Amino acid sequence: VVRGSLTGALPPLFGWVAAGGGVWDIPLIFLEFLFFIGQIPHFWLLILKYGEDYKDAGLPSITSVFSKSQINRLTFSWVVTSVVAALFLCFFEIIHSDIIIGILLVSSAVLIWHFSGIISDNTDLRVNRKYSILLDSYFFLILILLVADRIVSISPGSLA
Repeated sequence: VVRGSLTGALPPLFGWVAAGGGVWDIPLIFLEFLFFIGQIPHFWLLILKYGEDYKDAGLPSITSVFSKSQINRLTFSWVVTSVVAALFLCFFEIIHSDIIIGILLVSSAVLIWHFSGIISDNTDLRVNRKYSILLDSYFFLILILLVADRIVSISPGSLA
């Protein structure tokens, strides 16, 4: 999990430094933290989807240690942690626009509301991919909001 999370957090670092930012800039540290934390529920969703395949192939899988309901609860916990990490972007003024902060707050609440269903969801995630799509869409939206906030903050007559 940690190795995968570290590699998932590297693209923002490369982009930030390539654009002229410093490795220890505060906004970069929070972006790194967000993308590091966000990889963890993504991993748990993949384990739910492919864990049995690993076991069938004779490879070790965490599904032999944790039950599906335990993994579901772990996934939900890490989704909430990811949302808190995303809200740090507002708290530490990485995102400035009130409208974009509002969009982030609403989308975060919607994500948690949808993911609350995973706690009692016993359906096979091979059939029900909505959680993976929701999580990926949430992080894609965050990227769009970060770009939109930058555009709004540098344009004359901004919305913020």
